[in-house]
Amino acid sequence: MLAAVGRGEWLINGFTNGQLRGVMHEQAAGEKAEERRRSARVSRQLAMLRAHGLVRPAGKSRRWLVTDKGREVITLVAAAKHAAAKGLLKTAA
Repeated sequence: MLAAVGRGEWLINGFTNGQLRGVMHEQAAGEKAEERRRSARVSRQLAMLRAHGLVRPAGKSRRWLVTDKGREVITLVAAAKHAAAKGLLKTAA
């Protein structure tokens, strides 16, 4: 979810629930029930990100923007994901 939200293409105009679903899940044609479940799941995840201050609504639209704190956290999580454990332990010591 954080990787999808942190994409650079959404820095200016923000993103919508539907755009996130398109990035995170393959679009299966004709499965309305599955699409509703995915939409609800993304909505819950966006609510969690908003509660932590990582995203905010973009005005009076259905779009979301990543906050400054969100950009920091997403960058740190991405860096930690790609870091080697031995390198981190060496740096901590």
